[in-house]
Amino acid sequence: MSNAISNSRIKILIIEDESIVAMDIEQALERLGYIIIGITANGDEAIRIIEKERPDLILTDIKIKGKMNGIEAATIIRERFNIPTVFLTAYSDELTLQRVKESEPLGYLLKPFNEAELHTTIEVAFHKHRMTQIQQSKSARALERSEESFKLLVESVKDCGIFMLDPQGFIVSWNVGAELIYGYSADEIIGQHFSCFYPKNAIENGRPQQDLEIASKEGRIEVKDWKVYKNGHEFWSEVVTTALRDEDGNLRGFARVIRDLTEQKKAEDQLRLANETLERTVQERTADLRQALNTRDEFLSIASHELKGPLTSLYLQLQFLNRSLTQGVPNIQGAIQKVSRILQPDTVLKIVRSCEDQSKKMSKMLDELLDLTQIRIGKFELHKKDIDLSAILRKVVEDKELELSKQGINISIQAHSPVVGKWDGIRMEQVVNNLLSNAIKYGEGKPIEISVSSPLGKNAARLVIKDYGIGISPEMQPRVFERFERAGATRNIFGLGLGLYIVRQIIEAHGGVILVDSSLGHGSTFVIELPLA
Repeated sequence: MSNAISNSRIKILIIEDESIVAMDIEQALERLGYIIIGITANGDEAIRIIEKERPDLILTDIKIKGKMNGIEAATIIRERFNIPTVFLTAYSDELTLQRVKESEPLGYLLKPFNEAELHTTIEVAFHKHRMTQIQQSKSARALERSEESFKLLVESVKDCGIFMLDPQGFIVSWNVGAELIYGYSADEIIGQHFSCFYPKNAIENGRPQQDLEIASKEGRIEVKDWKVYKNGHEFWSEVVTTALRDEDGNLRGFARVIRDLTEQKKAEDQLRLANETLERTVQERTADLRQALNTRDEFLSIASHELKGPLTSLYLQLQFLNRSLTQGVPNIQGAIQKVSRILQPDTVLKIVRSCEDQSKKMSKMLDELLDLTQIRIGKFELHKKDIDLSAILRKVVEDKELELSKQGINISIQAHSPVVGKWDGIRMEQVVNNLLSNAIKYGEGKPIEISVSSPLGKNAARLVIKDYGIGISPEMQPRVFERFERAGATRNIFGLGLGLYIVRQIIEAHGGVILVDSSLGHGSTFVIELPLA
């Protein structure tokens, strides 16, 4: 109850673009005893409400509707109405905080909030504003009571140069700040023409006189440009020149306030360079993201096409078997009798083997996708032990003996002695299997040559797989080890284009290298070198 009594005279305007959040804030403030004069989601509408209702405090989010955001609206409200602002927002990053500071709010509260924090923030903000108003009022009265106090204040300012000119531009007063900036003492500079502060080219272009003419015509001019120290060096400055007129409008001279912004300009230049670098980085990252999305879409297209082929074949053959076994047959015994009549054993065997081949194709693709996922998330692990690479090669060739025989492919193997190293046996078998499968696919039925050796003087193993098939074009060779790329140019080859990518990942994970030497129409040679330990 005490809160309601103490807060009943504080009128608050809420600027919030989320209606539910705005209602929640309104209810919380009303429970605390504040008067809500309105809720709006638009900065322009907020200003219209303020002109009419004159609230005591503004509670605003940073993200609001309309042309201006909450920070811009708060800045305008402070400058036009001198009403304190408290930000209630979900944004807390450093850049937002810096922008918020420029609007000079009296409070900053993060969502979600609790009523106690909201109450404390509003009370402190309103109290600070009242104290500031009181202090400003006291300062204004003090300045009005004593022109001498103002003179002493001007003389004591050291970070700004403040001096007066007569109507012709000759210096008539000089404060300590001007002496510290320019390097001239009052005795040296009073009576001199202010054009001595301009660079030579600016004087030749008539800049000093132009500045005075604009200030005389428009009342003031604010310029950032280069000025000159007493020692002749240039510095970056901000100068405000104000025309001084008496009650009758007669020009009595000019007041100039100058700040040395050299260090600030250096910082701004550095910030500009940083922003340019950031913009370039964002553009590069955007290009990378676009490429990643294109790669994803390409992969989905390839995967759906490649998986659909064996899956459709498998489905059709199983459907054929199902119809052959069950159509017009009342029970299982009848199905067995029917199949023995209409399906020869070699036909059933052929269908089963075809289904098995299609299943193996899909299983291989799924294994490749699993490997790709493990590589991308950094969980591609090796389990190393002493492995004979020659034995692995012979096993893979033996497993493919039927396939090689069917296609009439001649294969020669040079792997007479053991070549033992610390490798992951399963992964090395995967490497040999992928490379041999490629040689079969792209070899056009021509001979394949394979060799395993450990060259003298090298603590390494060397695996070479050579075919005499379609080959790889020069422009394609740098890309064959990338994701979703295929070693050959034909579209009639089954696969996702991940085999060589995974092979390279496995070889590099073992500390080895893989190279390819190929030319169109003359086949391809893949060479792997692996450290033995």
